[in-house]
Amino acid sequence: MFTNRPEEHPKVGNAFNFLPNSIYWTIIVDTKPGKAGSFSGVTHFIINIATIVAPTLTGALVTSSGYSAMFIAAAVATIIGMIAMIFVKPGKQNQG
Repeated sequence: MFTNRPEEHPKVGNAFNFLPNSIYWTIIVDTKPGKAGSFSGVTHFIINIATIVAPTLTGALVTSSGYSAMFIAAAVATIIGMIAMIFVKPGKQNQG
């Protein structure tokens, strides 16, 4: 039986946290199958640098500008990511 104790309920947030993983692996393999190892290494390097730098930057941003500033920064980063995806042409490969 379900109770109101949160530790007994499934963690939906954890499920959503792992959704992007399958997507970026698919993009890495589809981009250039012969260089999937190199691309995945670069991807992991960038992700791991971000996991080190992001908490520090978030703390500095909250300290200097207030708690709501991190949501504005997240929105700006999301918009930049969406604009960058305009330039991705799936199925189109460069000759050369």
